[in-house]
Amino acid sequence: MNEYRSAGYSGKFIGTDVHTTYIGLIDDADLWDEINGMLFVLPNRWWNEEGTLIDLINQIVYEYHSPEEAEHFINSGSAYLAAHQIYQMLEIIREAVGSVGPESFNSQALYEAATAFTLDIDGVDRYSFDETKRTSTDYVGIYEANAAEEDLLRVDPEWLPIPCIDTGD
Repeated sequence: MNEYRSAGYSGKFIGTDVHTTYIGLIDDADLWDEINGMLFVLPNRWWNEEGTLIDLINQIVYEYHSPEEAEHFINSGSAYLAAHQIYQMLEIIREAVGSVGPESFNSQALYEAATAFTLDIDGVDRYSFDETKRTSTDYVGIYEANAAEEDLLRVDPEWLPIPCIDTGD
Protein backbone atom coordinates (compact mmCIF):
# COMPACT_ATOMS: atom_id res chain seq x y z
CA MET A 1 0.00 0.00 0.00
CA ASN A 2 2.85 2.34 0.81
CA GLU A 3 4.44 1.73 -2.61
CA TYR A 4 1.06 2.14 -4.31
CA ARG A 5 0.46 5.49 -2.60
CA SER A 6 4.11 6.61 -3.10
CA ALA A 7 3.72 5.97 -6.83
CA GLY A 8 0.91 8.52 -6.86
CA TYR A 9 -2.02 6.14 -7.13
CA SER A 10 -5.23 6.60 -5.25
CA GLY A 11 -8.10 4.29 -4.56
CA LYS A 12 -10.00 2.62 -1.77
CA PHE A 13 -8.61 -0.64 -0.47
CA ILE A 14 -11.03 -3.34 0.63
CA GLY A 15 -10.04 -6.16 2.96
CA THR A 16 -11.52 -8.98 4.99
CA ASP A 17 -10.79 -10.44 8.40
CA VAL A 18 -7.65 -12.03 6.91
CA HIS A 19 -6.20 -8.58 6.27
CA THR A 20 -6.73 -7.49 9.87
CA THR A 21 -3.85 -9.78 10.84
CA TYR A 22 -1.58 -7.08 9.37
CA ILE A 23 -2.87 -4.28 11.61
CA GLY A 24 0.15 -4.67 13.90
CA LEU A 25 2.54 -4.37 10.94
CA ILE A 26 0.63 -1.36 9.65
CA ASP A 27 0.92 0.24 13.07
CA ASP A 28 4.64 -0.62 13.39
CA ALA A 29 5.37 0.86 9.94
CA ASP A 30 3.24 3.93 10.68
CA LEU A 31 1.07 3.34 7.61
CA TRP A 32 -2.28 4.41 9.05
CA ASP A 33 -2.43 7.41 6.70
CA GLU A 34 -1.85 5.09 3.72
CA ILE A 35 -4.78 2.85 4.67
CA ASN A 36 -7.04 5.60 6.00
CA GLY A 37 -10.52 4.92 4.66
CA MET A 38 -9.79 1.28 3.78
CA LEU A 39 -12.93 -0.82 4.20
CA PHE A 40 -12.92 -4.13 6.03
CA VAL A 41 -15.68 -6.71 5.68
CA LEU A 42 -15.66 -8.71 8.93
CA PRO A 43 -17.70 -11.70 10.08
CA ASN A 44 -17.37 -10.71 13.74
CA ARG A 45 -17.18 -7.67 15.96
CA TRP A 46 -13.92 -5.73 16.26
CA TRP A 47 -12.04 -5.21 19.51
CA ASN A 48 -13.58 -1.80 20.21
CA GLU A 49 -17.18 -3.07 20.23
CA GLU A 50 -19.37 -4.81 22.76
CA GLY A 51 -21.17 -8.11 22.34
CA THR A 52 -21.34 -11.60 23.77
CA LEU A 53 -18.28 -13.14 22.12
CA ILE A 54 -16.08 -10.04 21.81
CA ASP A 55 -16.68 -9.35 25.51
CA LEU A 56 -15.66 -12.94 26.33
CA ILE A 57 -12.54 -12.67 24.15
CA ASN A 58 -11.55 -9.38 25.78
CA GLN A 59 -12.09 -10.93 29.22
CA ILE A 60 -9.89 -13.92 28.35
CA VAL A 61 -7.12 -11.76 26.89
CA TYR A 62 -6.98 -9.53 29.98
CA GLU A 63 -7.43 -12.42 32.43
CA TYR A 64 -4.55 -14.52 31.09
CA HIS A 65 -2.12 -11.79 30.06
CA SER A 66 -0.61 -8.73 31.64
CA PRO A 67 -2.23 -5.44 30.61
CA GLU A 68 0.76 -4.71 28.33
CA GLU A 69 0.53 -8.13 26.65
CA ALA A 70 -3.24 -7.80 26.27
CA GLU A 71 -2.87 -4.41 24.60
CA HIS A 72 -0.19 -5.86 22.31
CA PHE A 73 -2.53 -8.68 21.19
CA ILE A 74 -5.39 -6.28 20.61
CA ASN A 75 -3.24 -3.77 18.70
CA SER A 76 -1.62 -6.53 16.64
CA GLY A 77 -4.82 -7.49 14.85
CA SER A 78 -7.15 -10.40 14.91
CA ALA A 79 -5.38 -13.56 16.09
CA TYR A 80 -7.47 -13.90 19.23
CA LEU A 81 -10.63 -13.16 17.25
CA ALA A 82 -10.32 -16.66 15.79
CA ALA A 83 -12.12 -17.64 18.99
CA HIS A 84 -15.32 -16.98 17.03
CA GLN A 85 -14.59 -19.98 14.80
CA ILE A 86 -13.39 -22.10 17.72
CA TYR A 87 -16.62 -21.32 19.58
CA GLN A 88 -18.62 -22.50 16.56
CA MET A 89 -16.64 -25.74 16.32
CA LEU A 90 -17.14 -26.48 20.02
CA GLU A 91 -20.87 -25.75 19.74
CA ILE A 92 -21.18 -28.18 16.81
CA ILE A 93 -19.35 -30.88 18.77
CA ARG A 94 -21.55 -30.19 21.82
CA GLU A 95 -24.70 -30.51 19.71
CA ALA A 96 -23.46 -33.72 18.07
CA VAL A 97 -22.56 -35.35 21.39
CA GLY A 98 -25.85 -34.13 22.88
CA SER A 99 -27.87 -35.75 20.11
CA VAL A 100 -26.18 -39.18 20.03
CA GLY A 101 -24.42 -39.42 23.40
CA PRO A 102 -20.69 -39.57 24.08
CA GLU A 103 -20.47 -43.31 23.36
CA SER A 104 -22.00 -42.96 19.89
CA PHE A 105 -20.19 -39.79 18.84
CA ASN A 106 -18.59 -40.28 15.40
CA SER A 107 -17.92 -38.43 12.17
CA GLN A 108 -21.49 -39.01 10.92
CA ALA A 109 -22.95 -37.46 14.08
CA LEU A 110 -20.57 -34.54 13.67
CA TYR A 111 -21.56 -34.11 10.01
CA GLU A 112 -25.27 -34.16 10.85
CA ALA A 113 -24.80 -31.62 13.64
CA ALA A 114 -22.70 -29.38 11.38
CA THR A 115 -25.15 -29.41 8.46
CA ALA A 116 -28.01 -28.51 10.83
CA PHE A 117 -25.95 -25.92 12.72
CA THR A 118 -27.12 -22.36 13.28
CA LEU A 119 -25.80 -19.96 15.87
CA ASP A 120 -27.56 -16.77 16.94
CA ILE A 121 -25.31 -14.28 18.70
CA ASP A 122 -26.66 -11.00 20.02
CA GLY A 123 -29.97 -11.41 18.22
CA VAL A 124 -28.60 -12.03 14.73
CA ASP A 125 -28.60 -15.41 13.00
CA ARG A 126 -24.98 -15.03 12.09
CA TYR A 127 -23.59 -18.49 11.43
CA SER A 128 -24.94 -21.61 9.76
CA PHE A 129 -24.07 -24.56 7.58
CA ASP A 130 -26.22 -26.89 5.50
CA GLU A 131 -25.75 -29.66 2.95
CA THR A 132 -24.07 -27.32 0.44
CA LYS A 133 -23.07 -24.22 2.43
CA ARG A 134 -19.50 -24.85 3.56
CA THR A 135 -18.66 -21.54 5.19
CA SER A 136 -20.58 -20.49 8.27
CA THR A 137 -20.73 -16.71 7.96
CA ASP A 138 -24.24 -15.42 7.22
CA TYR A 139 -23.72 -11.74 8.04
CA VAL A 140 -20.84 -9.28 7.91
CA GLY A 141 -20.08 -5.91 9.42
CA ILE A 142 -18.43 -3.09 7.50
CA TYR A 143 -15.54 -1.28 9.17
CA GLU A 144 -13.24 1.51 8.05
CA ALA A 145 -9.60 2.17 8.91
CA ASN A 146 -9.38 5.48 10.73
CA ALA A 147 -5.90 7.02 10.78
CA ALA A 148 -6.76 9.54 13.51
CA GLU A 149 -7.93 6.78 15.86
CA GLU A 150 -5.44 4.19 14.53
CA ASP A 151 -8.25 1.69 14.69
CA LEU A 152 -11.07 0.13 12.70
CA LEU A 153 -14.42 1.81 13.23
CA ARG A 154 -17.84 0.44 12.39
CA VAL A 155 -19.33 2.17 9.32
CA ASP A 156 -22.87 0.82 9.70
CA PRO A 157 -24.31 -0.59 12.94
CA GLU A 158 -26.31 -3.20 11.03
CA TRP A 159 -25.06 -6.65 10.08
CA LEU A 160 -25.38 -7.15 6.33
CA PRO A 161 -26.63 -10.54 5.10
CA ILE A 162 -24.55 -12.51 2.63
CA PRO A 163 -27.02 -13.61 -0.05
CA CYS A 164 -26.97 -17.26 -1.01
CA ILE A 165 -26.24 -17.77 -4.65
CA ASP A 166 -28.32 -20.48 -6.30
CA THR A 167 -26.28 -21.90 -9.16
CA GLY A 168 -29.11 -24.21 -10.23
CA ASP A 169 -27.02 -27.34 -9.70
